[in-house]
Amino acid sequence: MEQRILSGEHVTRLVDAKISQLRDAVGGARVPFLIAVSWTFIWAATIYNHDHGYTRDLIHRYETALADNAGCPCRNEKTIVRYHPALFAADTIAHRNNDRLRMSALHEQCKRALAVQLEELYRKEVRDWEFTVPGLGVHAMVFDLGILGNTGLLLIMTWFYYASRRENHAVQDFVTPRQSGSALPYFGHFILQPANARIPGPHYAYAHQAVAQRFVFLTSRRNWTLLGVTSLMFALPALVSVFNLYTDVRDIKAYQLWVLVGDREIATVGLSVVLAFVTAMAIRLQWQTSSLLNGWYLASRDVWEGADPSEPCPLVDIDAGSQVARIYKGQRLGERE
Repeated sequence: MEQRILSGEHVTRLVDAKISQLRDAVGGARVPFLIAVSWTFIWAATIYNHDHGYTRDLIHRYETALADNAGCPCRNEKTIVRYHPALFAADTIAHRNNDRLRMSALHEQCKRALAVQLEELYRKEVRDWEFTVPGLGVHAMVFDLGILGNTGLLLIMTWFYYASRRENHAVQDFVTPRQSGSALPYFGHFILQPANARIPGPHYAYAHQAVAQRFVFLTSRRNWTLLGVTSLMFALPALVSVFNLYTDVRDIKAYQLWVLVGDREIATVGLSVVLAFVTAMAIRLQWQTSSLLNGWYLASRDVWEGADPSEPCPLVDIDAGSQVARIYKGQRLGERE
């Protein structure tokens, strides 16, 4: 059955409306992703500050200095002058070579100063156990990150998954693969078909030019480095969650806290698994959307830009590996499997 080609102003308005919807979908997907990255950074920074922050190094240095009398920096006059100049009076400097009692007193004053600073470092370490979620005013301790961090990221990544799904559907409102039920990204050969073959090919080429630059993260099998880096960025929330779980298991093992393992740890493991699953589904959708966008670009460049506006929009055979598109000859236009 011969198809009637749509033309006129109403077709242009229809294409413009779809372009507007796709732009909104792309913009909407950026918001949860940026929030997830921010949340992940706060979580990672909190864990790093607790486990490997410079405060711990300072505490170790101060404790070592106070415990080792022979190596205590307070026995070195140059060190005292550099770090504790207030302890040196003019007469002390003048008599430092012949007044051992005065130097002994100076040494004790220096150690007391170190002890005061060490106490302040202890207090700072305790304060660093607390963190605040910007914008929400939520105050919690680093030991609650397994529950609060995972719960927050799970909500955000679920939002990102649905935003990515909407973005994918908005792209497929223009172009869709023949193997539409496939769960894999289209990195090899696939057949790209217009969502509505009665809309001329040049309209699809125009639509691609109008929306292509809206997409930030694109993946391609031609550049495995880019694919890996982009996937790693999307996977950061799940990776930080797994690292937090590792620190919990490490501390439980180190301090023999197996008897304290209970609902909190079980909930943390469950949340981490669910978060990893949701993140994987979102990454798969991003791969598919990016592959479709690349196929749309190739079809527009090699076929649809020069297509006859009076003919149905042809199906296109996409070779993503060699970045070549050609008219698909295996099926009559407009037919469906």
